[in-house]
Amino acid sequence: MRMVKKMKTPLHQICLFMLPGLLLLMSCGAKEIPPLDEISELVAAITRARESGAEKYAPLELRFAEKKLLEARAAMKDKEFDEARHKAREALADARFAEAKSLAEKSEKRARNVEKEFTEE
Repeated sequence: MRMVKKMKTPLHQICLFMLPGLLLLMSCGAKEIPPLDEISELVAAITRARESGAEKYAPLELRFAEKKLLEARAAMKDKEFDEARHKAREALADARFAEAKSLAEKSEKRARNVEKEFTEE
């Protein structure tokens, strides 16, 4: 009777063969991380913009930021985290611009008042 020799496959060869499949499975199941930090930073930036007078001096930019915040929150709710992150970053830029524009307008107004006081004396 002929004996069939069993082939023994070393463990490391099996692991090397299975590793790519395992990595693929892990990457498919990986969850995206919600952009909670970006949303928090955005809410703070909108608050700072309002406090700097953006409702008066940069209302359009403030509205853009607020609208994109709502869009980012809607995307978060739908678990579209990349879209939410993108909208939050856009809104953050709008909110910072609104704050900067407000501060610049207020400074310019103060400068005109000071200049007016000097010319009246």
